[in-house]
Amino acid sequence: LRRLRGDVAFEAIFTGLASLLNNPCQANNTLLPSSMKQISCFQELLILLWKLIDENKDFLGYILRVGDVNELVVPMLYFMYEGRKDPSKIGLIHICTFILLLLSGERNFCVNLNAAYTRKLPVDLPPFTGNHADLLYIVIHKLITDGPGKLDTLYDIFLTTMSNVSPYIKTFCMPAALRATNLFESFATRRRLLNNQHYPRYMLFLLEVFNNVIQYQYEGNPHFIYQILRRKKVFAELKEMAERGQSKDKTDDAPTAPGGGEGGQAKDK
Repeated sequence: LRRLRGDVAFEAIFTGLASLLNNPCQANNTLLPSSMKQISCFQELLILLWKLIDENKDFLGYILRVGDVNELVVPMLYFMYEGRKDPSKIGLIHICTFILLLLSGERNFCVNLNAAYTRKLPVDLPPFTGNHADLLYIVIHKLITDGPGKLDTLYDIFLTTMSNVSPYIKTFCMPAALRATNLFESFATRRRLLNNQHYPRYMLFLLEVFNNVIQYQYEGNPHFIYQILRRKKVFAELKEMAERGQSKDKTDDAPTAPGGGEGGQAKDK
């Protein structure tokens, strides 16, 4: 795989992978049931794609520079969305998640997510008009809020992927912005922050998303800004919790007065 070179070879591989990976969602989205044969080797194809982009940087550069990488993103998000219903598909979700994390570290990939999403997948997605980043955020929200418990080990990767792409997305639609801020609100509750050691880290990932949107894409994201402002009570509660923690730390670190406490009284007697 590392020795593959040349745009001709890369084009043939990319076209073939994109066509085969899109086959399951196309086969389930036809007017006549069973009118298109559905392949069953898509998990093996995803492993091949993962190894290709991980070991052959020239191929990765080609699909980001020339190919339409969203032709790979859409079927992966479809597999993740549908796979949450089947415990046997947990491994498939892991593979797609790792590929998306790897791709999200590339600027060109994140910029390509701004392309308008015009397809209709055969799943119960909420209706929205937006781009492929919106689809990514909506699917991740569904996996976290309505996925099996075994997926909790992937929450870090889900939220890291959201954070990686956030500085480059010019506009988020209302459903995507609403779901991102709802995730933050669910992680930021006092009970969950105190009972789960991972939730503060999850909350920080989403705070980074908000910061990136405000700092780099403020003008094009009125929906996101509106949803953040609506959560001002949540931010106020977090500030109050932080101030209480700092006050408690100062009290614990304060030196005890000489002769104070039970030990000092016993000595005087």
